[in-house]
Amino acid sequence: MRNYTVFKNNLVAAEQVEVHHGLVLGNPSSKKEIIFVTNPFCGHCEKAQKQMSNLLMIPDLDLRLVIQFSNDISNSDTEERDLCLQLVSIYLNAGPQKFLEAMNHWYELKDVKKWMEKYEGKLSENCESVLLQSYQWTLLANTFHTPTFFLNGYRYPKEFSRNHLEYFVMEFIDDESFS
Repeated sequence: MRNYTVFKNNLVAAEQVEVHHGLVLGNPSSKKEIIFVTNPFCGHCEKAQKQMSNLLMIPDLDLRLVIQFSNDISNSDTEERDLCLQLVSIYLNAGPQKFLEAMNHWYELKDVKKWMEKYEGKLSENCESVLLQSYQWTLLANTFHTPTFFLNGYRYPKEFSRNHLEYFVMEFIDDESFS
């Protein structure tokens, strides 16, 4: 179903959550926000990552994309922990564009050792606390599956396929009631 009114009614029926941190891509001052809860080791997240990357390539798109990792690095294997720490460190040290490139390259390779050969570097002091905050936020938002999207704090409706997000995102951005 591609009816924006039905989509919006389902969207705003959910409880709204707030986010105060995360990895911000796109326009950081936009009033329209998509929170993307992801896990680099989640197979379904690869397609969602491509969706988000494609959105960010739209010229002059007035959208803030906030990445939240659902990875509990205190309870992760070494490869998962190292990859997540390095991704956040890339964001903190090199910025959103390099982070996005590194995320996309991860899904192309899906091989931690090969990926680390290209991207491993000195970890930022804050990367561990950023990942911990992100994980804690996913718990507070009752987000136990990835990928999950929130639009201006509202959980993406279960009645709609994640694939349909692209049909509604432009109307969401133009919808002044979300300002």
